[in-house]
Amino acid sequence: MWVAFLPLLISCGGAGRPDPGEAARMYGARASVNFTSGNLLGALAEYRKAYVAAARVDLPIEQAQCLFNIGRVNYELGRLDSARDAFSAAYRDFTYYRDPEGAASAAGFIALVNVQAARYDSAFAWYERGRPNRLSGNAETAFWLTVQAQLCIMKDRIPEAMGYLDRAMECYKEEKMYSGMAQVDYCRAAVAYAAARYDEARGALAASLASLNKTPERYRRWRVLLASAAVSFCLRDEEAGVRCYTRAVDCVPRGIAAPPPIESVRKCPGKWWEHYR
Repeated sequence: MWVAFLPLLISCGGAGRPDPGEAARMYGARASVNFTSGNLLGALAEYRKAYVAAARVDLPIEQAQCLFNIGRVNYELGRLDSARDAFSAAYRDFTYYRDPEGAASAAGFIALVNVQAARYDSAFAWYERGRPNRLSGNAETAFWLTVQAQLCIMKDRIPEAMGYLDRAMECYKEEKMYSGMAQVDYCRAAVAYAAARYDEARGALAASLASLNKTPERYRRWRVLLASAAVSFCLRDEEAGVRCYTRAVDCVPRGIAAPPPIESVRKCPGKWWEHYR
């Protein structure tokens, strides 16, 4: 349900590679900067260049990493078919070249693409295929807990979903992973909004923005601001609603469709948010 998700970008080339991967690393580094700053189209172009550069010097794992990154950017852009194609290609390559960590990440995002497309059976199948039997570290544990939460939300198992989100938040807090903390709070806000608990939603969105303030990820702010505008209008706080909406419009990343008209955001409760999760 949520387009914005964990920034599991893998740098094409890897810092420890010898000279043959230098070009792929250079393009990958440029792409990463573009991605976090909100230039998603620029990031997509650079990751494609990185893929070609890795192919020219026969670095298949780096090619798979670039495919994953291309899927990741398309996911943020809401281009679900393109994201699914790229993640699927990455999954096949990671599996063939025996990179289980890469394959698991690709499978997890294929599950998320299917969640976004409201295809529960496919999402659950990819969740089961990708989730490792043994999770290594808080970041990986929190990622899969969040996927579980979204699967539960699809089936209206809200208390169970909130339990998974709480556990994910604990993992992120322990590691001071503010990006993940922001995502969990955004998910909590969406659940509260759907239940007309607008004060609770506003608090969760404020916490999400506070966490994003501690990251370089500017590309994620517009969606939180847009949700904040909707919640503010539901609380009849016109000034806050207009200010949040204006900020969201001003910082929406290139390549993403413009937010809906402010008149649509003013409607409470509004169905439009379904398309911006």
